[in-house]
Amino acid sequence: MRKILITTIVTLSVGLLAPALVNAGTILCDFTADPSANGFTLSGSAVWKATGGNTGGWVQLTDAIDDQAGSILLPDFDTGKIISGFTVSMDVRVGAGTDTKPAEGWSINFVPATADVVANGAAGPGWASDFASTPNVNQPSRGSTQGLGVYSLNCDHGGADIVGFNVRYNQVQFALGGFHVPPTGAPVYDGACTDTTSLQTGPTGGGDTNLCWAKFTMTMHDAGLLDIYWKGVPVVTNFNTGWTPQAGRWILGAQTSDPSFNGVGGNEVHEFDNISITTTAASKPVIISFNG
Repeated sequence: MRKILITTIVTLSVGLLAPALVNAGTILCDFTADPSANGFTLSGSAVWKATGGNTGGWVQLTDAIDDQAGSILLPDFDTGKIISGFTVSMDVRVGAGTDTKPAEGWSINFVPATADVVANGAAGPGWASDFASTPNVNQPSRGSTQGLGVYSLNCDHGGADIVGFNVRYNQVQFALGGFHVPPTGAPVYDGACTDTTSLQTGPTGGGDTNLCWAKFTMTMHDAGLLDIYWKGVPVVTNFNTGWTPQAGRWILGAQTSDPSFNGVGGNEVHEFDNISITTTAASKPVIISFNG
């Protein structure tokens, strides 16, 4: 049976001096049924698999193959409403690469409905550049150029690239440069499922059945303060993003390395299941704009 729940809750704001926090919409999807038949848009290397998820079906944005890029655009479950906050929870399976190092990473983005990535999907344009001396453009692993992007970067191209979780808002990466995992020392690649310093969820090689599903959550509070948790451990809490209430769409992207860039390549699977998003409606009219 298909298990996709999309709800919209409308309620009256109470009080005049303080905004009321009310749900705008909720989407819950365990991918039991083909998402492309239920308002989702898969592009590039993204595919739906009917079995092997946590549990049931799941979506793979890239396989452990060099030079892949995939994305999944979620339905507009908020129907264009302005939201002031959200909570995201999803199961993520990353790793099982077949090259020397895993690459590149994945992103989850809340973007304007008119954003380039909404229209163009994994192929772009609309994805951000890296920070190499000669920037490589259109990188789904680095989030959208428009709107809010939270991304897990597993491959350092140099410059301001930081292996770990990063946040950008309208193509501006925060001055702190990202959230390094681990906070100090060399990055941990292909760590065990319980290794909270590893962006992967199991060992290299051997296929995705050797990986576990790890929990990723993030919350944007009404004041624009962001929490990110990975494997149950806080990456950052109450970080001031400057994010303001706005309408938009949700899209996930991921990619593996192009061997022509570094002569070596790099890959890993990027797989997702049980995506749950609940948004908070803005309680009064808001004037907004998007840059980038």
